[in-house]
Amino acid sequence: MLRRDFLSFLAGLAAVAMIPAPAWAGALDDGEAAWARGDLAAAIAAWEAALKVETDPTRRVDLQLRLAGAHRELGAVDIAKGYLDQAEATGLLPARVASDRGLWLLAVGDAPAAEIKLKA
Repeated sequence: MLRRDFLSFLAGLAAVAMIPAPAWAGALDDGEAAWARGDLAAAIAAWEAALKVETDPTRRVDLQLRLAGAHRELGAVDIAKGYLDQAEATGLLPARVASDRGLWLLAVGDAPAAEIKLKA
């Protein structure tokens, strides 16, 4: 009796282990790990892969903001602006978008406008 219960328990664990994680989950984690070790190119690649398959609008905005920040760090402010514009167009996460827009304005040298955005 005990052995049969244990075997069915193991079979259940094996079945759960076979359930694939969503595609974006691995890419998001890979991007976080790459960001933590300072590999911006790998982080960008992972987050772009996650963005391609993500369907939730809030998660898409989160990924767009992560990508904007990574591109800003690389000095690609035009690409960062594109991701910020996409995120802002959704109307989701307005405080976070405004904060990231303020950081972008600082990166391009517009301190007065950045101050306004960051205070908002």
